[in-house]
Amino acid sequence: MQLKPFINMTVHWADKFADKLLERGRKHVIETGTSISGIPHVGNASDVIRGDAIRKVLEEKGVKVKFIWIADDSDPFRKIPRGMESLREYLGYPVRDIPDPYGCHENFVDHFVEPFLSDLKEFGVEPRAYSGTELYRKGILYDEIKMAIKKRKEIREILNKFRKLPLNENYIPWIPICSECGKISTTRVTGWDGEDTVFYKCAGVDPASSIIKSSCAVSEDIRKALVFGCRNEGESKISEGRGKLPWRVEWAARWKHFGVTCEPLGKEHASAGGSFWTAKEICKDVFRFEPPIPVMYEFFTLNGEKISSSKGNVITLGDWLQICEPEVLKFFMYKRLMKQRDINLSAIPNLVDEYD
Repeated sequence: MQLKPFINMTVHWADKFADKLLERGRKHVIETGTSISGIPHVGNASDVIRGDAIRKVLEEKGVKVKFIWIADDSDPFRKIPRGMESLREYLGYPVRDIPDPYGCHENFVDHFVEPFLSDLKEFGVEPRAYSGTELYRKGILYDEIKMAIKKRKEIREILNKFRKLPLNENYIPWIPICSECGKISTTRVTGWDGEDTVFYKCAGVDPASSIIKSSCAVSEDIRKALVFGCRNEGESKISEGRGKLPWRVEWAARWKHFGVTCEPLGKEHASAGGSFWTAKEICKDVFRFEPPIPVMYEFFTLNGEKISSSKGNVITLGDWLQICEPEVLKFFMYKRLMKQRDINLSAIPNLVDEYD
């Protein structure tokens, strides 16, 4: 791999993962993804840039690689990014269905995804981009959804291994979007007709940032953060894609559908009981597909603090391009994966010197 900063290293981590993948064959799919619940920042880009490093190594070895990126835009909107208080009424909605607060794009997701992908291109990173919502609404994951619901008992048993409060015997792995109020975080499945229709009630209470029982006395500030269901009882047609699989099931379904063999992921997904281990079991035992090789990494901080869209402590790829060359950030990300690193803006000149 022709990476200037590592010419004196015997083997770079990207080469090691490429060698592991070669043991599985010479056709590979590297999946990356980003939650679009706020402003995509350099931390969100880390798995994409690192996944691209592995892609380069494999292609240099003559291996056919499909490199994809999925916007997790079907997730519920649970935290309001700083400066976007006007979006409070959309708490609980799928993020894809939220309007652009600035009015320059079709919706909230497009407002952030378009510049994110454009900036990645400036870094020489060009994955095939997918919308998680479109995977459902265009029926792309339909077969995997049907399989998940038919094998709901096996999925429930796997999920319960990692839960303190077990799922009940009526569990169905589908989260409908309410046809009345448009929320996804407050619907509760009540039944399935054995074919294409799931029945639900929009009766839940979804705390946007913390778990609070609806029977508790709460302050006005806390109540403003709660998302209440509209009490509608309805039907959700799986074939119409107006809903989603729970995350751990969805992840496994995507691996199966795309034939994913490798995925970079933050260490919280791979901690004890983390979503990777659950999805891995579901992928192997339910979808009968060999799970991908994980590339685990530590998080970045910004000026010593956690990067957070809701708190406004972010630096985007576009921000970085205004102050420094893209290769310097890639060099920063190409260092040891499992070491937490701080992006200290005042120390960027030192990083440039190290790169040079």
